[in-house]
Amino acid sequence: MTEMKRLHAEFLEAEEHTGGMPYEQLAGFAEAAESADMPAESPPSDESQTDQNAAKQRKPALGGSYTFRLRRPQFMEENSLTAAEKGTVSHLMMQHIPLEGEINAGKLQERLAGMIERRLLTERQAEALDLPAIAAFFDSPLGRRLLQADRVQREVPFSCMFPASRVYPGAPAPSADEPILIQGVIDCLFEDKDGVVLLDYKTDRIYMKQWEQAAEKHRFQLELYAEAIGQIRGKPVDECHVFFFDGGQSVRLR
Repeated sequence: MTEMKRLHAEFLEAEEHTGGMPYEQLAGFAEAAESADMPAESPPSDESQTDQNAAKQRKPALGGSYTFRLRRPQFMEENSLTAAEKGTVSHLMMQHIPLEGEINAGKLQERLAGMIERRLLTERQAEALDLPAIAAFFDSPLGRRLLQADRVQREVPFSCMFPASRVYPGAPAPSADEPILIQGVIDCLFEDKDGVVLLDYKTDRIYMKQWEQAAEKHRFQLELYAEAIGQIRGKPVDECHVFFFDGGQSVRLR
């Protein structure tokens, strides 16, 4: 017998014996019934007498008020976002910040409130954002360059073909020249008087302020992205930067 059928049977028996279920019990039944696993098909109506007797023996005695306590789904018990979810939220925030005027913690908070109102973010997601770190970025030399740039593109999807030897160094000769399709999304690409800049946001945890070492882990990805953008636009990328939300620091890969 499914959980939903068992709850329904207990409700009917309570009605039969008491002439109606007290409000507290009825509320408990309704709450449990909503959480129970509802079968996709209608249950069979010809249950054997043995099954019915066994079900009756398992029923708790009716006396006083009680509620059914069913475990909440695991996803409802999670109190914090995963690392991947935090990354998505942080990137979404950076995508929707208006690149005009001075950007400080106050303006970021106003923008965040607007995104919550428009249901782009939930309040729970908003709590995972480090607004002071984002404000620190826009107060840095790189952030000010972004605000004054002649052309800015954010969340730019791309695809590009590379030989296998470029993506997999040391690939054997027979397959080294086979084409490999690379797809990705550029967090931010802007151009100013100093050239074309590729900017990537990372939510890595940084230990002992080792931002340069952390940035080196992403060198291969960014250089590949820069090469792809250069092929597509016919204009090379002059600089690659990694911005870490942890600490609000950016690192240029030279």
